Amino acid sequence: MTIEPGNTEVERGTSLLVLARVTGTLPDQGTLVFTPTEGEQPDETRLSLNRSLNDPVYGARIAQVNAPLQYRVELDGEVSPTYQVTVFEYPRLERADALLSYPSYTGLESRRVQDVRSLSVIEGTTLQLECQLNKPVPTAELTEPDQPAIALAPVEGNPTLYTALIPTERSRKLTLRLIDDAGRANVQSSEIKIQVVPNQPATVKPLFPARDIEASPLEEIDLKATVWDDFGIPRAGVTYSLAGRSPVEAVLVEQVAGKNRQEMAHSVPLE
Repeated sequence: MTIEPGNTEVERGTSLLVLARVTGTLPDQGTLVFTPTEGEQPDETRLSLNRSLNDPVYGARIAQVNAPLQYRVELDGEVSPTYQVTVFEYPRLERADALLSYPSYTGLESRRVQDVRSLSVIEGTTLQLECQLNKPVPTAELTEPDQPAIALAPVEGNPTLYTALIPTERSRKLTLRLIDDAGRANVQSSEIKIQVVPNQPATVKPLFPARDIEASPLEEIDLKATVWDDFGIPRAGVTYSLAGRSPVEAVLVEQVAGKNRQEMAHSVPLE
């Protein structure tokens, strides 16, 4: 008899079909015998071999191979050599976390975003990406079209954790590329999208006067306006100058909270 596949390697978690091709007298029955080769040695498992129609081929399938094993075939008293089955895994991403350190002007505390695939960050944020893999690999990098790859480095003390600093001057769509020590690439595509939001200037809206006006030298003009910013305003006010005099700067509000529309007012004597 000839045994297929003989010594072999299979992906962890997949099945294994064993075939025995027979020449000569066809036996009535056969058995596939297999035993794990790691850890405690349990009793061997025996599966009946089924004949394929009228062909001189007998087969049995091991439903799931999760660890190395050895097997042999028994046909009517004849026993095949013992064959070895090893297992492998394609490299893959288990989880990606983002560590965000925001610019000081935002007033936001650093935070960790877990299990991220899409992320929105403020321009200037320091973004450190941590990728937890299923196993150590010699090559781990983030790629995007027409741009240099960003290499991920292993973290000391955790050989399956890889990290890299991601520039946040623009939005990115990154693809994780992994190559293991046997040259196998990741078969599961992992994309990480980073949307960079630019920091917009504060908004000042005049309320009064909202247009050019004429006034007499004896009047006072009451100025009114609102200010708004998504991250807050340290101080805001008005600067004005009257003919023949030095400019006057008046601070009207301070430490305006982010996303809070603050009204400010000031009277300017014209005499």
